[in-house]
Amino acid sequence: MLNLFLIFVCVCFGFAQDIYQQTPGGSSIGELSADELKNQGDTLEAKGNVVLINGDFYISSDTLTYHQKEQIAEIQGEVKIYKGSVLLLSAKNVRLDFKKEKFSLSSMYLQNPQSGLWVSAGEAQTNRDVYEFESNIVSGCDIQDPIWHIDSSSGSFNQNSHLLTLWNSRIYVGDVPLLYVPYLALSTYNQRKSGLLYPDFALSNQDGLYYRQPIFIAPQQFWDATLALQARSARGIGGDLELNFATPQNNLFSLTGKYFYNFENYVLKNNLKHQHVYGGNAQYSSNTLFDVFNPKIDDGLFLDLTYMNDIDYLRIDHIDKKITERLKVSQINYYLQSQEHYFGLYSRYYFDLSKPKNTETFQQMPNMQYHKYLDSLFWRNLFYYIDVQSYNNVRDEGYNYVQNSIALPIGIEVPLFDNYISVGIATDLNFHNIVFFRQNEILSHLPKAPRTANVFGANYSASVSSDLAKNYTYFLHTLQTKIDFSGPYYHYGTEMFSPQAYEYFENYKGNKKLYNLWNPSSIVDFQSRQHKMGLSFLQYFYTPNGRSIFYYKLSQQFNLQDKELMFVGNPLKNEFGTSPIEGLTLSGAFNYAPYYQVVEEASANLAFSKWTFSFDSGFFFKRLLGVVNGRKQIIDDANFLNFNLRNDFGYFSIGGGMSYDFLHQQVKDWNISLSKDVRCFGVTLKFAQEFVSVLTDRVDHPLEIEKNQYVRLEFRFVPLTSTGMNYRFQRQK
Repeated sequence: MLNLFLIFVCVCFGFAQDIYQQTPGGSSIGELSADELKNQGDTLEAKGNVVLINGDFYISSDTLTYHQKEQIAEIQGEVKIYKGSVLLLSAKNVRLDFKKEKFSLSSMYLQNPQSGLWVSAGEAQTNRDVYEFESNIVSGCDIQDPIWHIDSSSGSFNQNSHLLTLWNSRIYVGDVPLLYVPYLALSTYNQRKSGLLYPDFALSNQDGLYYRQPIFIAPQQFWDATLALQARSARGIGGDLELNFATPQNNLFSLTGKYFYNFENYVLKNNLKHQHVYGGNAQYSSNTLFDVFNPKIDDGLFLDLTYMNDIDYLRIDHIDKKITERLKVSQINYYLQSQEHYFGLYSRYYFDLSKPKNTETFQQMPNMQYHKYLDSLFWRNLFYYIDVQSYNNVRDEGYNYVQNSIALPIGIEVPLFDNYISVGIATDLNFHNIVFFRQNEILSHLPKAPRTANVFGANYSASVSSDLAKNYTYFLHTLQTKIDFSGPYYHYGTEMFSPQAYEYFENYKGNKKLYNLWNPSSIVDFQSRQHKMGLSFLQYFYTPNGRSIFYYKLSQQFNLQDKELMFVGNPLKNEFGTSPIEGLTLSGAFNYAPYYQVVEEASANLAFSKWTFSFDSGFFFKRLLGVVNGRKQIIDDANFLNFNLRNDFGYFSIGGGMSYDFLHQQVKDWNISLSKDVRCFGVTLKFAQEFVSVLTDRVDHPLEIEKNQYVRLEFRFVPLTSTGMNYRFQRQK
């Protein structure tokens, strides 16, 4: 709406200025044609199919009268003003006073072709920099019978302050008034201005009536703030504040703080852990710290810090937000690099939302890394790189440790037979040093853990690969094959990296309460200490326009260290997909574990989108496999199916989705929606169920999963805004 008024003002005034500037003395107003032209003294009259062209603008009307002495043009009839082929506005009468820089219109109509929003006004006029209009209507619907519209008795626009004011505005749906706003003052300038933003409404039987009102504050060009206050009639009150600062180099620094107070009866009823929910976030990014000193050096700083005392912090400003991630990460990263070298300094702090306390979670503060990029050594086919890292893993409860690592891979890659085959040989030298703190708390195969641990490995790898492609009449075929061998030719490790240490961890890793359990695989994977052979096969078929019509991937690792354990931890991996017709995609994957003789993981996906119908479905299955005390252990970890579909029947649309958990034999998330959308208006009625995480005061169940069922009614006023209301049924635990 604001852009439309601005176009209206600029078109009328700009057109008048353009004509006047191109006609010195007002002797001519451009190229004029009509069925009848008369020139009586200082007055020029045109009648019938009048067309006035001036630059990119042209006007069509029934009549035009131009008084050269007064420099006044009167245009009457069905007046239409175009720029190029785009209709900018139409009116019954237009009067342009070039000398006084004034114009007036009657029965004006203006439409934005991009958004479809239109404005009509009974009268509109200007006096230099102030534009006034009366009896205006704004809508994005059909002009004959708009589904929704905004009526205002009068308004004005100040070109200097770029301020649009509307008086006595009434919002209608059909002929029914929904909202009355006595006064609106809005900026149309492409510049931040202080004022009210659109509020958020919702209705829930769990939280009651929800209202959130954001206030935007922009006192200076380099910083602004958004303060949003909210109230939930059945739950509590709160707010959030966001501050944004821009540096002279256009780097943005953002600070956010949120707080919510839960009513005491709500806390008792829902067994909440915290009555006061609060937290904050700071974000900053820059990549210009050293650029002014040396343009060959690239560096950057990234900061994203979050603190919260409750998982509900994430829902303070989004009442319907669904939280799916278990970890929330705060981090500070800095890097400095050239064409050959890279240096990084990182710190990461993890919030584990699934735990009642965060004191047992490892934090990485700080980590350092130096990396020498891949380069040739003595010969262009002989490659190497160097990677040095140091990790400081700390926490409040349990053992801590510092890990220092050095990796030096060296390899040669030689193409043969005119690049049809490539042969590669490499060695990988790596060293890890671990320094423990509070090592007396470590649970391992040793009665008492040492202060330090070291492991050194020298591994080899050899590979033969081919990458072929052939173009046929109707498709392109690519084929990639590879066979590789790898393993250690020298290994040294202290007791904390002995085979017994790995076996001890495998036996007890299922006990989540043993947070002090030593995991050597987090430093050096046991599989990397085995001699292995790998096979892989990959092929694609493409249409001439680049669409993948079929692909298939196959890979298998073999443990050559022990024939009986050849397939332990090495599933046969299959992945395939096809798109036989435009709009239809099928894909799948399954990993078969030969040692356990079961499918370890499988997935299948189908997506179809054609005409007004869309459908997608996915299936996922996973097992946890292991050997405990010499016995095979197979545990079903995930097994669920989900689908979503939607179809537009013209008069209305129906959509829905569901997720079914086969392990627990229950429907998890589901939704059904009925919606109607026209060009300017939309309404959706949605019924849904989802599972949400709630932090409670119960020691035995600190994090509860609750079933949340709700109904949502949403209205969309295109292209202005959307609003809606929710009704939540009683949550089930």
